[in-house]
Amino acid sequence: MSTGTVKVEGLRELRKSMDRLETKLQKRIYQKAAGKAGRLVVQAAKAKVPRNTGTLSRSVTARVSSKPRQGLFGVKVSVRGGLFASNRTANRKGRQGKDYKPDAVERYYRFVETGTKYHPAQAFLLPSLEDQRGPILEVFKREIAAGIESHRP
Repeated sequence: MSTGTVKVEGLRELRKSMDRLETKLQKRIYQKAAGKAGRLVVQAAKAKVPRNTGTLSRSVTARVSSKPRQGLFGVKVSVRGGLFASNRTANRKGRQGKDYKPDAVERYYRFVETGTKYHPAQAFLLPSLEDQRGPILEVFKREIAAGIESHRP
């Protein structure tokens, strides 16, 4: 499975300002910034995903996590499966019975992203991250600065 990372450097002033805030507030600011940055990647990935039924496109999502005490925060952009993602396709094709596999979309997106010996890769997650590196950094900086400004005494 392909993974990508964006490392942000040069934000010392913002980090020092964040350290002056309480932990709950830091976490809230980080989560808001990471959520907005993650949505940029999700939108780009949805635009690049190959469409057959649209299930894979509907399933691209972002999940935010943060541990401000350790200086860690991030967002995971991936494909979620389950009933919501696959139910429309299953009902439309009349497969709600024995053939219905709610987590199938979680399995097959990897084959689309990395390819198989029968089908070439049609990557959409990693190229979306690569394309959005600059905007992600700008959104992140802007949101953290706005969060600090709004909570300044």
